[in-house]
Amino acid sequence: EERFDIIYVDGEHAYPYPLDDLQNAWPLLEVGGLIIVDDYLRDDYGVRQAVTEFLGQIDPTSYKILYNDYSIVWSKLS
Repeated sequence: EERFDIIYVDGEHAYPYPLDDLQNAWPLLEVGGLIIVDDYLRDDYGVRQAVTEFLGQIDPTSYKILYNDYSIVWSKLS
């Protein structure tokens, strides 16, 4: 199975799509790798809701948020 150091999520913005993207991407991300999610602060998209739900599904010690603004970036710690 292919693994990645950086995964950039910027596709369909309606809530279920970025959540699905994150759930599919997380297992493929190398430890130390980055996930970048665009349009995080857009209130008219479901991206923030999807990110919040996804991060609530995984172990909080397995990631560290590095940047949180219009985009959000976190690294995988374990």
